[in-house]
Amino acid sequence: MQLIYTNSGSGLLVLASSGIHKLWKWQQKVCNPSGKSTASIVPRLWHPVNGAVMFNDVNESKPTEESASCIALSKNDAYVLSASGGKVSLFNMMTFKLCIWNIDGWGKLKSRSLQSPPGYTSSLVGDTKVQYHKYQLNLLVVHESHIAIYDPDLVCLKLVSSRTRR
Repeated sequence: MQLIYTNSGSGLLVLASSGIHKLWKWQQKVCNPSGKSTASIVPRLWHPVNGAVMFNDVNESKPTEESASCIALSKNDAYVLSASGGKVSLFNMMTFKLCIWNIDGWGKLKSRSLQSPPGYTSSLVGDTKVQYHKYQLNLLVVHESHIAIYDPDLVCLKLVSSRTRR
């Protein structure tokens, strides 16, 4: 399971081991005029009007405890990028729909699996961290086996293996 606060401080996003995302939001009220997270107010589970659910492709061939999961939010909290051992998913936080990153805008294009470094024969088991570039131009993906940079079309630009040759 992964857990992350929204950058605005008004919500909490959880990625369950089943691959389902849940979003809790703090409401703006008299006792919480900012609508920010606080221990004195209980957040509410939030669903979009369309009733959609965000769920990741879960790799069924690996047990859940071995599947790598990760979650990252865009700077403005508009999109969430996550994975649960299968393909990397990108969701719009307002509608909860799968969309793929495109430099000209957001739209559903395709999905990609994490690329293994050359000479890496075992499956990619372990934690994987994904981070947006400051201006959302590229993605940085870090796994115990390698570090990779992906472009807006999710093409791997650079992959450096952690196995160095001496």
